Amino acid sequence: MTAPASPPGPLRDAGPTVGQIVLVEHGEWAVVGRATYRNEGLHSEEWECRKGSETAYLLKETERGQVRWFFARQIALSAVALPSGASLDRRPRTDDGSPPPSLAFRGQTYRYETTTEGQYEERPGQAVGKTTWEYWDASRAYNLALERWPDGRLDAYHGAYVDAATIHVRPGRRASSVAIAALVAGLVYFFALVGGLPFDRCTGISLVLGGVVGLARALYHAPSAAAAALILTPALGVVFYRFPPLTTVPGLIALIVAPALMARWAGRAPAVPKGAVRSAAFFTTGLPLLVVGLYYYFTFAPGPHSVGQYALALGPAFLGGVGAAAIAGLVLKAAE
Repeated sequence: MTAPASPPGPLRDAGPTVGQIVLVEHGEWAVVGRATYRNEGLHSEEWECRKGSETAYLLKETERGQVRWFFARQIALSAVALPSGASLDRRPRTDDGSPPPSLAFRGQTYRYETTTEGQYEERPGQAVGKTTWEYWDASRAYNLALERWPDGRLDAYHGAYVDAATIHVRPGRRASSVAIAALVAGLVYFFALVGGLPFDRCTGISLVLGGVVGLARALYHAPSAAAAALILTPALGVVFYRFPPLTTVPGLIALIVAPALMARWAGRAPAVPKGAVRSAAFFTTGLPLLVVGLYYYFTFAPGPHSVGQYALALGPAFLGGVGAAAIAGLVLKAAE
């Protein structure tokens, strides 16, 4: 298990390193490669970034002594439309190789502006030529670029210039808050069992303490979620005590609304780690459900206690936490 990572820090002038996580435009991107691009008057350093199945590039452009940062996501050719309305991937193979006068992407029109020729180099001494067609929207805020390679391949990218102050980085590998919580719970369970406590009390104590540690660690990595978590966790405990979320409408509404509010609140920060926010939503919702479930189990469940009774006490906490994390993730995704 990897050691906990430090909180996100500002982007250095030299840029990120391979293996780090770049936090830009409310997304967490793993840096997997680095390359350079040069043409007359321009030197660009490029960092290839991955997030799931998505690929993006963070560029540091140096031109006439001026440094600018650019972030572009690779997009499918089928998502880009030609003036004729046909998608770019359906462009006739017999075309003359000139750039189309305009392109459309997500309902927005982009006008052709310029063509650049340069040398792209992923490995020292292995440069290849690359032709780039640059398109901009009417406000010149967003760029759509087409790159042509010597083998005829065409790639499309959509992006914009970004303020370096809004870009943050952190170490790439770290144990998740859930994994840390599980480790703490396991240790507490072991010592409680050695101390002679019954199985259900051992697991109950260990899960609650593990949940507290997991929540604290998630908030350490996503401090923008701390205020919401400190308010929502006890409030949800009161709500779930009176309105179980799996059997009452008010409880179900609280289960849905609380993580959405947390993600909305935390997502306003410029460099929020989405994984940490999802973990915070998991524990903020799951922890009060766990405490309420254990309270009802030890107070009202008829003896002798059975495995089924215990599963009913713990099940809503797990299901509610997973659901809360999913809802928080959807809200963060929609805010990108």
